Amino acid sequence: MEAERSGTIRRWSAWRWKSVLGLAGLYFLVGIIGIAVTLAGLWLLIFQPFRQYPPGFADIGRERDWNPDNVGHFIELQIPAQARDFVAEGQLGLVGSYGIFPTLEFSFTSTPDVANAFAAHFCNGVLHPGFDPFNSIESDSPGTEAVLVRGKGTIHYAYSNDTSLSVRGNRCSRWDGRINANWYWLEEIVLDTTNPNVYRVSYHLPFDPNSSGMAEEVYPRAYAITPLGDAFRLNVTGFRALNGSYVLGYPTICMETRALARVWDRFAFDPSLHSGYENAEVSIAIDGIAQPSAVITEDTFSLRPTDSTGTDAWQYCITKDWQPGRHSMEIVIVPINGNVRVFDWEFVVPNAF
Repeated sequence: MEAERSGTIRRWSAWRWKSVLGLAGLYFLVGIIGIAVTLAGLWLLIFQPFRQYPPGFADIGRERDWNPDNVGHFIELQIPAQARDFVAEGQLGLVGSYGIFPTLEFSFTSTPDVANAFAAHFCNGVLHPGFDPFNSIESDSPGTEAVLVRGKGTIHYAYSNDTSLSVRGNRCSRWDGRINANWYWLEEIVLDTTNPNVYRVSYHLPFDPNSSGMAEEVYPRAYAITPLGDAFRLNVTGFRALNGSYVLGYPTICMETRALARVWDRFAFDPSLHSGYENAEVSIAIDGIAQPSAVITEDTFSLRPTDSTGTDAWQYCITKDWQPGRHSMEIVIVPINGNVRVFDWEFVVPNAF
């Protein structure tokens, strides 16, 4: 009996010590978690306000509403102090692996001089009368009232039906090196001058073309001819092929070789074309008249004006007062290594532009 009682006491003591140790371990674990949560809270409280995020983005749990200050920071242009009736819709984007791109639309009214000065900061100050990009129809072919839109990899035509000429607008890209060296935002700007005393400025950041890799995935790509065929894959917009001729249909033509010259060459239509075109100098002449010089970039093989530092596609464009008749274009390509190549082709202008 005594031995049995002793064994019971020992078992009870062992259980008690295990319970105590288990409870102590639980308290210790809870204490560690509490300390970690406290430290995390202190870190958020002390350091998070000073953490830098790309303009237009915020961290999870932070305020995501737009206001005149963060709008100005995002578009790199302060909302004028004289602005009235300022309204902003949308939210800042979220950073992180599963981040969300920002959505933004804002408007305000002001005197004509203030509104004009503000709108002039977008799209190089070019606003097209009768074009409202917020309510436009996109096409791959130019129409009578079509506007050529370029930016963030896209090139397309757009027009607005029944829009007053007192409404002027545009859609274009804005380089933002604060995101990264190759980042562009596609933006839309509208200036409504219907009231001669009070103008309205409206801005829109389209979500789909900015959240996708390329805006070309969203808009129809402008129809382009390849007048040099497989000898050199040059893409040219503004023309259509008709009865064996290339016919001009728009006053602005744009040319691009982006990532195409190298691709076509390496698949060997002609082994002599295998020399690289990185940093090749390009001279272009129309009817014997020299046009702005260009270069084929090393990183994207894009045709870029020599005086440009941008990385966007479809940068090289020519706008002229075209006269009816047959015209010629000569293109001279001077690679860093390899032989100089000379190409020429002809086109028809049916009527004056």
